[in-house]
Amino acid sequence: MGYLQKPFLLLVLLSLTTLPCFVFCRPIEGHRRPFKYLQPLEGSRIGETVTGLHKLKNYLARFGYLDYAHVATGTGKDDHFDSHLESALKLYQTTYKLNVSGVVDDATLDLMMTPRCGVPDFFNGSEAGIGTQWVHFPGNPKWPANKRNLKWGPLQADFPYDFAVPSIIFAAQKWGAVTSFLFEELPFEQHLGADIKIGFFKGPHGDYQSFDGPRHILGHATPPTVAFAHFDGDEKWGVSQSDDTVDFVSVALHELGHTLGMGHSMVPEAVMFATIPYGVQKRDLTQDDIDGIKNLYP
Repeated sequence: MGYLQKPFLLLVLLSLTTLPCFVFCRPIEGHRRPFKYLQPLEGSRIGETVTGLHKLKNYLARFGYLDYAHVATGTGKDDHFDSHLESALKLYQTTYKLNVSGVVDDATLDLMMTPRCGVPDFFNGSEAGIGTQWVHFPGNPKWPANKRNLKWGPLQADFPYDFAVPSIIFAAQKWGAVTSFLFEELPFEQHLGADIKIGFFKGPHGDYQSFDGPRHILGHATPPTVAFAHFDGDEKWGVSQSDDTVDFVSVALHELGHTLGMGHSMVPEAVMFATIPYGVQKRDLTQDDIDGIKNLYP
């Protein structure tokens, strides 16, 4: 299927590849690495106490790998490298097919310091959050069979229509081409009636996860049937390939996949892979993405 659209929107869509780079908020100076606070932790291992190690604990907890609430000893607030942190780090390394050393090595840091989606890889210890290939959210939430026309609407009156709308239309057409979904845009005044609500926010914004500034968490989304997609308003978004911007089209395609019920894939080339560096474009669904959505919606 694809997109319910007025004729002029086709022209907007065709212009996507020629749009200039847009800065939604503040620009990024140089080529600063994301999550750079993790860099000093390289080489850390069990038994050591390293200043800043609690930040690694926070990172692993944020994405579902570590939860001190369910262990008898240890704390997520100190800088001691205990057995729980080692287990969580090994799980992260196993999940992403890294060398499972339990040590904060260069390859592990390199992946951790890549901008990514804020949706956890694991939910309450469940491995359903991520898979060896495509995967769905735990419990396989999806839109009911009689719901194939999905309406989306902006959550702000000052929504960045210039670059966001054509990008979302593009993403909707990609998912619609391999499913029976049709997508329709609603104006801000009607956004309460939207199936998928989309907005740009900075820092804490009233949901389960705060944004954290440029080159960190790019966006996050929830699965059906209460679906939203939020994007970090502090990112330097672009729609033309540049090492100084993150491709909004690619991130929108990823987050829209979450609103359909897709989780994080472990295929690095897949749209639903959790991380995407600045300057990289993923604008075409891979076979892994297609297989996953068709399994959810046969």
